[in-house]
Amino acid sequence: MRSSKTRVVATTLLSSGSIWIDDTFVTDHQALYETLVRSISWDERIRSRKAASFGVPYNYSGTTWPETHFPPFLQPTLDLVAARLGYRPNNCRGGVRSMVSEHEPWLRH
Repeated sequence: MRSSKTRVVATTLLSSGSIWIDDTFVTDHQALYETLVRSISWDERIRSRKAASFGVPYNYSGTTWPETHFPPFLQPTLDLVAARLGYRPNNCRGGVRSMVSEHEPWLRH
């Protein structure tokens, strides 16, 4: 269960314009998600989730992902981000939670 503090922060960020949610940004998001889950060679070194990183090397909490090219099916999404934000991301890290760790109880629904 998320705390009320988390909801306040998210609401504040949304209402201030610091972040926005655009449900139509990627028109076929379900197909993109399914392609990602099915075709990525997921790294399972982190116990609570599968992870992958594309682009420049990424280091997180003692785990290092080497430079990896973005897969071709992500190029249209990168183009959308570049057009919307005015810069092209040089890294993208994604994760799929396969289990909820006892150390992350806020992820339980």
